[in-house]
Amino acid sequence: MSLKTTLVIIYNHNYEPNIEKLEKMYGDKFDKIYHLMPFYRGNKPNVAKIYGTSYQFQDYVRQGLSVFKNDESTHYCFMGDDVLLNPEFNQYNITQKLNLDVDSGFIPALNPVGYETFFYWDWAFTSVRAMECNFGCEYQKFLPSINEAMDKFTQKNIPNKNITKEGFLQIQKHFDKLDSNYCKYYFKGIEPPKKGLFKKLKYKIRKQMFLKDDSKFKTFNDSPLPYYFPPVKKFFDEYLLAKSLKNDTQNWIYPLTFAFSDFFVIPSKKIDEFAHLCGVFAGANVFVECAIPTSMVLCLDKIVYEKDINYKMFIFGEEQAYKRFCIENEYSLKKLYDNWGEKSFIHAVKLSQWR
Repeated sequence: MSLKTTLVIIYNHNYEPNIEKLEKMYGDKFDKIYHLMPFYRGNKPNVAKIYGTSYQFQDYVRQGLSVFKNDESTHYCFMGDDVLLNPEFNQYNITQKLNLDVDSGFIPALNPVGYETFFYWDWAFTSVRAMECNFGCEYQKFLPSINEAMDKFTQKNIPNKNITKEGFLQIQKHFDKLDSNYCKYYFKGIEPPKKGLFKKLKYKIRKQMFLKDDSKFKTFNDSPLPYYFPPVKKFFDEYLLAKSLKNDTQNWIYPLTFAFSDFFVIPSKKIDEFAHLCGVFAGANVFVECAIPTSMVLCLDKIVYEKDINYKMFIFGEEQAYKRFCIENEYSLKKLYDNWGEKSFIHAVKLSQWR
């Protein structure tokens, strides 16, 4: 079976000048190019009018489905308008380059949301809070059950961190030891003291509880953990209160994953189910980089990751690195393409700056 891919470009914000630029860049590579544009007021038939926030741009997929869905494609490649795609990729070979078949999708990598995630990425606990403390959206019956979701994790060899109410209660015992002066340090933006109670508490939570991996920190005090104590503690309080108000005795918390989500591919046979799940997670106010990978885990038969292909994504971690990159390539797409290498894509590139 011949595989063919539709390109769908997602815009975080309304930047209509990029439509023409991107169609010139990819028009000879993809027959079908669609744009998911917030607050669009034009009349181009391949531009979907999207309403919402970029923090939940998974809902752009649901809103634009009727515009970009077609019977000719086996896959849909979604990418941000600030992503540059490998110039070798086209509608016929991108699936081959990403090792995809008719049943599989692609995302560079994903990780399960666990206790430790709360302490270094605030969108983790805001996403779990959105689901567990939500009184304004009865989303539960529109998602697979918790047990079904856990089975999906197991089938795809994704470690399930098994976040539980009991686990929250254990961490709460450590939070209860926090000195009230801590919040005073936090909200004034003053560096909390490194010694005494704070250091002991950080040590207990990381070593005795759930945070096992210190490899990302050069020294013990490089950890951002102290800055997350007040908001994470507040989240735990809200969660336990919500459980009480709902008279909810369920111990397990719905499993979530998180991942870079500005480039991913979905097989067409699963696009309706994927869009539905994205819409449900958007209704529950789950952050996009939890919603998209979790939706993929729940509905796709197979997911291919960057480790499974011969290409590596190229992402700028800081503004200075991006500026150096621009200067090295003289803001010329031609020069960049001539020296592309084995990159699958580059993120984030401001097209308005490039020739």
